[in-house]
Amino acid sequence: MKTPLTAWLGVWCVMMFSAAASAAPILRLLNSVVTVEAPVGATPASQTLLAFNIGDGTLSPAVSVPAAITWLAVTVGAPQACGYPGGTCNTIQFTFNTASLPAGTYTASLTVSAPNAIDSPQVLIATLQIGPVPVNRYLNPGASAVVPLSSYSICYMCSASASTASGGGWLSIVLASAETFSYATAMRLAPPANMAPGTYTGNVAVFGPVAENIPVTMQVTTLPIAVPSATQITLQLAEDGPAATYPFLPYISLSNSGMGTLQVTGVSASGTGVTAYNDQGLAIVTVDPGSLAPGTYTDGLVTIQCNAANCPIQVPVSLEIDPQGPPTINYQGAVDNATFSPTGSPGDVMIVKGQQLSLTPPQYASGTPLPTTLGGASVLVDGVATPLYYSSLGQIAFQVPAATSPGTAFVQVLRDGEYGNMITANIAQYAPGIVVVTDTSYNVVDATHPATVGETLVFWALGLGPTNPVTADGAAAQSSPPASVTVPVTVAFGGNEFGPQYPSTPSFAGLSPGSVGLYQVIATVPTGVPKGNASAFLLLPNYLSSNTVTIAVQ
Repeated sequence: MKTPLTAWLGVWCVMMFSAAASAAPILRLLNSVVTVEAPVGATPASQTLLAFNIGDGTLSPAVSVPAAITWLAVTVGAPQACGYPGGTCNTIQFTFNTASLPAGTYTASLTVSAPNAIDSPQVLIATLQIGPVPVNRYLNPGASAVVPLSSYSICYMCSASASTASGGGWLSIVLASAETFSYATAMRLAPPANMAPGTYTGNVAVFGPVAENIPVTMQVTTLPIAVPSATQITLQLAEDGPAATYPFLPYISLSNSGMGTLQVTGVSASGTGVTAYNDQGLAIVTVDPGSLAPGTYTDGLVTIQCNAANCPIQVPVSLEIDPQGPPTINYQGAVDNATFSPTGSPGDVMIVKGQQLSLTPPQYASGTPLPTTLGGASVLVDGVATPLYYSSLGQIAFQVPAATSPGTAFVQVLRDGEYGNMITANIAQYAPGIVVVTDTSYNVVDATHPATVGETLVFWALGLGPTNPVTADGAAAQSSPPASVTVPVTVAFGGNEFGPQYPSTPSFAGLSPGSVGLYQVIATVPTGVPKGNASAFLLLPNYLSSNTVTIAVQ
């Protein structure tokens, strides 16, 4: 038990933490993406964006450009008056040196930081498109594909014409979408149902602000067409740190946009630190920094063999090895573990994402109450160490303390005695989110695993607020009596938050016994829900709703 003196010191530490946070500048960027395009041999105009301060003190932003990026220069201007929060902004100007670049797409990841600022650093992505990108699509006879004429989906004030080397009307120009003042022009590839398999070529001439000729190749096939879940793997790992692997490095799967049945026949990998294997058609990839020196390694490649017309599928792997340093949370890197929005609630399960959050292989809590340190790392919310579910190099799951006040919370990682950067997170009174829906035997119910009218379903959820009885932070919820929510929850099938078309009153809504922060909402599919795909969501008072899931009803 704390003595009055130690209790007072604990409160004083939290007060000092909050005071320091509230007195600091808070970095905001008006945008985090810069995209430009230009013909080969031309230089695009300079671009600007704004950095501003929504906190206290003075913001002094700086931008770090990787040494390997020679086609881009960035300068930060002095503070000037602007109409954004804080009243002053710094202009970040992007100047391009592209005259000697060949056609292609170029991307740079830039770091914006400011001394002593909360929500610093932040990452800017600059993408440069030089010249037209050749189009090469695999299609089955009778299928079609619409491809934007511009790399960034909208071609303003453009006109275009299409031609084919073989004749025929398989290539045309269409209006992909229209708005009040802008039109999106695109090309449409549509092989007729009787078109013979083979390779067909054409060209699209674009006239407008960026004039170009786009070569088009269409591969007509009656075989499966593989579509990978990832076309590029880009990682930052720590020198002498742990490897990235499943589940923290997602597997690569193939879907089929063609005919027949797609079958994966093999998975292999090459390059620095990269290994992969086939697990029932999934490519499980591991990237291990081993004893690699700091630097960038781009020789990695994952190859998936299959029976599709476009196989083998090759996914390049780019690896950046960084010297060990303090933990860094990404901007808006504290998100709800159900909806992945930057808003949580007291008692909610959230995750932080970043770099070097832990320097040990992934560790998981072995029981309850949950520990406040795993893998040498702790997550602090307003200065309070939180219960942890697991830790890893780039991601930690934690429970928001029940005493956290709604509003802006300050989140920080303490790893091996070293404090990382501080970010802000939104805390609401409730942050309802559906994780998954199952039947009472815990089989998943979704768009491909149907339910029936009158069937009882379990909506597993987060962020439904306080319960009675109260469950302590990090403790397992009791089963007798169960911890029921203190506000009414309705399961809505169809409709929207202002009027559920088919409401269902749960037989139970509360914490799942034996779990930490995970709720069960048990309800039946009401009479009247039509067969087919139905939307479903949780509805709380004051029209507060969860994310929507799709359930097939038969």
